[in-house]
Amino acid sequence: MGTEIAGVIPIVFSPKSSRPNIDAKKFSKNFFDHYDVEKFALGTTYIIKEKVLLENYRAFLSEFHNLIEDVYAPEDLEIFINMPRPKTLDDFVESFHRDSLEGFSPYVYDCESSFSTLGCHCSLYFHFYSGSYRATLEEHRTLLHFEKVLAKVMKNPLADAIKIGLYG
Repeated sequence: MGTEIAGVIPIVFSPKSSRPNIDAKKFSKNFFDHYDVEKFALGTTYIIKEKVLLENYRAFLSEFHNLIEDVYAPEDLEIFINMPRPKTLDDFVESFHRDSLEGFSPYVYDCESSFSTLGCHCSLYFHFYSGSYRATLEEHRTLLHFEKVLAKVMKNPLADAIKIGLYG
């Protein structure tokens, strides 16, 4: 197993410890519209708005996979047809947790050291895309460009909440 390019929707994230303030230039234009902000003594945490995620994740997955022209359309995949329809964010995390799905995408994962992206630490994220396992990268800036392009070409509101980085 190597390092892959991955696409995620952060569910919970915080600024990188080396930079306590978020640099908005490292995110798509409307990214923060989809998050609630909680300030604590130890820092700031961003949590995705439950309604945005729950009402849009299925259509997002369909639009994304049709856009990149996956070999199998999500409608053809058993996992997509039988995908859970949770009513709360906690149910979403439980239904899609990586351990319960045996690591098959899409899944929710809670290991921030496994996913590296520009601008933040994702402590809980919805992993929806797996790319090459031979990924090497000197700068995350190119992946930021892809995030911004996807946000502009996709119609689903969750397209603005994408982070692309290295996983593994």
